[in-house]
Amino acid sequence: LISALATDSSVTALCRTKNLQAENYGKSYGFDILFGKANYDCVHPLRIGLNAYADTCPYAEGGMSKCPVSANCDYLNAKKAAMRSKRRSLNYPYYLSAGWPKVPALASKTLALDEAHELPDIITEWAGLEVNEKVRKKWDLPVFPIISGSSKYLFIQSNPVSMAQNWLIEALAILNKHYNYLLNNNQNVAFFVLDDDNDSDGESNTRKLKQCENIMRKFDATVSALMNNPNDWYVKSSPHQDGFTPPMFTCKPLSARYHFKNYFSAETMILMSATIGDYAVFAEELGINAYEY
Repeated sequence: LISALATDSSVTALCRTKNLQAENYGKSYGFDILFGKANYDCVHPLRIGLNAYADTCPYAEGGMSKCPVSANCDYLNAKKAAMRSKRRSLNYPYYLSAGWPKVPALASKTLALDEAHELPDIITEWAGLEVNEKVRKKWDLPVFPIISGSSKYLFIQSNPVSMAQNWLIEALAILNKHYNYLLNNNQNVAFFVLDDDNDSDGESNTRKLKQCENIMRKFDATVSALMNNPNDWYVKSSPHQDGFTPPMFTCKPLSARYHFKNYFSAETMILMSATIGDYAVFAEELGINAYEY
């Protein structure tokens, strides 16, 4: 069906597993495949043979084309092909984090959500997060607020969702300062390579920049989800050791129904899976009211 639709319309097919992308959409249907950057070797001559991948490129996202061998970069070439393609396949994390697949000029008319039975988990995982004390200290984030857990506490505690949102926004501001510092340092440092198992200054800075970029993306996704709909959240946070639980900040949606429509949209959307079971219950879980089955 999806392959047939791609003959008359532009189609983006989303998968959770790399094997489904490569075997079904790549080999069987002739789609242009784009994996995450960690699946592509870095082709810079100084990094070949060092188990370096495109996700640790010393040139930050948006600047990868400045690499002197960018014309040979497998990731950039696959990305360019996917952006031009009328039939492409991406994975869910890439689609959720990247901006270009949703830009009107590049967005496909048909969005096919394969392995759709996993959508509730994919959405709640993307919209929520957990931050432990190690991460908090690493990035000098504010002390965790005291928030007492699930929805049963919503009536006795002053707006835990608002408290969580305020902490996340404050933490994001700090992360942004770290990111700008690392980015500036990355642009001014010479290109170094790994020396045995020890990071050079350049590689260490690049990896920390990537880590900062990833955690900022996660924080931003949760803040956006909270702003879009503050209903049905599990929020628990403590700055102190709580029995066997170390200091932790947890903020997760209890359901995908308020968030699905904010992440996926197209002229035509097709959800596919052999293991959905009761489609009416499944549609309700995603907040889908109008559909054909």
